[in-house]
Amino acid sequence: KNFIIKKSFAVLIVAIVAYRVLNKPSSRVVESSGIKFLVTNEETPTIIGAQFIETPEYPVFFGWILQEAVIDAVFSNLKTIDGKALVIGIGAGTTCGMLAKKKVSIRAFEISSQITRLAKERFGLSDDIQVEIGDGFMALNSLTNVVDLVLIDCFNGQGASFTAFSEINLQSLGKFAITVAINLVLETNTENSIVSLAIAKLQRFFPFVVAFRDNPGSNTMPSNVLLVATQDENMLARLLEQKDQVKYLTTNSIEWVRTNFLHWRIMPSHDESIQKWPDPFAYERNVSKKLKVLHSEHLQKEFNFFWFHLLLLYLAWMLWTDSVQMQAEDWGPQWLARLLMSLLALLMRYIFCVRWSMEGLENLESSHSKDPDRASLGCVSPHGAYPVNSLAYGIPYFRVRLNHLRLRVGAASILFYVPILREYLFLFGARQVSRKTIVHLLKAKCRVAINPGGIREMIHQCSHKELVFVQRSLGLFKLAVIHDVPIAICYVFGENQMYTTYPNRFRKLRTLIANSFRVGLPWISGRFGIGLGPVPVIPHPGPVCHIFGPYLDLSDLSRQYQQQSAKSTVNNDQLLYELASEAFERYKIALNKLFDKHKRRFLPPDVAARGLDIIKLGTEEGERRLAQILDEITSFG
Repeated sequence: KNFIIKKSFAVLIVAIVAYRVLNKPSSRVVESSGIKFLVTNEETPTIIGAQFIETPEYPVFFGWILQEAVIDAVFSNLKTIDGKALVIGIGAGTTCGMLAKKKVSIRAFEISSQITRLAKERFGLSDDIQVEIGDGFMALNSLTNVVDLVLIDCFNGQGASFTAFSEINLQSLGKFAITVAINLVLETNTENSIVSLAIAKLQRFFPFVVAFRDNPGSNTMPSNVLLVATQDENMLARLLEQKDQVKYLTTNSIEWVRTNFLHWRIMPSHDESIQKWPDPFAYERNVSKKLKVLHSEHLQKEFNFFWFHLLLLYLAWMLWTDSVQMQAEDWGPQWLARLLMSLLALLMRYIFCVRWSMEGLENLESSHSKDPDRASLGCVSPHGAYPVNSLAYGIPYFRVRLNHLRLRVGAASILFYVPILREYLFLFGARQVSRKTIVHLLKAKCRVAINPGGIREMIHQCSHKELVFVQRSLGLFKLAVIHDVPIAICYVFGENQMYTTYPNRFRKLRTLIANSFRVGLPWISGRFGIGLGPVPVIPHPGPVCHIFGPYLDLSDLSRQYQQQSAKSTVNNDQLLYELASEAFERYKIALNKLFDKHKRRFLPPDVAARGLDIIKLGTEEGERRLAQILDEITSFG
């Protein structure tokens, strides 16, 4: 039932993310440095409109002075209210506002309803100006009456501003437009070749063509160029004479405009080698990237919803796959397991120089051949500061080469909240270690391997002394007795030597964290003396071997428990603990025997000479022995 609820939540989260992505606003408003910016929500966000917050009547960009100059020149001699204008791309509505002051008939087009809404709600575009949502170039090609002015300003980072120069659009402009003004965004402020080609294209349909750059100078940043093409020579004369009639911006800006207005004009090049028209999409993408850098100080407040949505989707994935915790069957494709095992083997062998081997598999195979359907528990020790070899070599080997043994490994709960690592553990048979999970896997006839010392063993592990820990409750041995399963004993020689450990550093703090949050934080250094505290670093090179001893048969203890349970309905916890303690004593004898047999082959001589200590945590004797060892550790180094 819990898994069904979690999967339902997963579906709900995916639906919410899908809705947000599919209904993502095409634009947004950002306020910065006293200016409101209208910004596209494309892959490379671009400012397409702006307005001073305190003085909205002043144009923010000098390019709008040019556009207003064109509007003045076109409509200044009209005696009646019969002027007509077509606007393709409204942005924040600045040019539409200029036209509205001239009392002309405006037909405006904007491809995005979001931009139109924001222009009216946040930038003061009058509701009297009717903006049609759609492709303005389709309306251009369906014109039947002459229009005094066509204003085209439709940069979107995907080639839109070059659309005006297609053959069919130029023909419509030449046939029905008296004057056309096209705002073209160029990649650099010194780009003249594209301007010259654009002028040449317009001159095929208009006798008079001029171009103005809105920011005279010599730099490599993007710049707007306003191309003005007209059938009316008088209009052009009025436009070029306006330098003494400028009435925009502040006093200082007026003087600047009066001085530099004529300098804005671009004289076309007649270089015949300039023949290639750029790819519109690729060109505008490059421009957008540069504009993002140019506008970065205003766009830095953007919240990155991509990573937020990705986090939500991963949360949904975690909820959906949570049932894998109780799954006895393999999870994930076998080919992926083979690939990862091969890559990890190469990494560990040739990069980290760790030589791994496994012995005693005949003990597992013989038990499997006698009773393939019998479950078992495995005690794998020591844990090591981090169980590098068990993760990189051990569990992949069982998934790929020994899959018939159906091994499942218990791992700390915190690991299943780490993206990628969680899926890695699932793929190679690891499941969250808990009594409920272990019992379920045993009933499913799996071989379940766990480390009996857990997190305490992790934080107290010593690279100069072999230590194995067992919990006071003896939970693993209780399960073996209750479910009548044998215990497989495995010792990982060399695991403790993968890192140099410092168990006394911040010992009290790390113990507190382990007890409170169930998170083990060993203090280590690795190869070349690199130490990053609890962060895993490059391990030391050396041999590592997983050695399996004979199975520890506990059938006699299980029969005693079952017989007593059948006779009495009274709580048998004391009996169970006594039987588990007997199982633990047998385990200690078997583990010491296995350790003594192989210690000189794989361990440094001084470590082998110190022997193995098996500590029962939470008992007076165990804690006293642990404290004694930790006090002696400084002399080991």
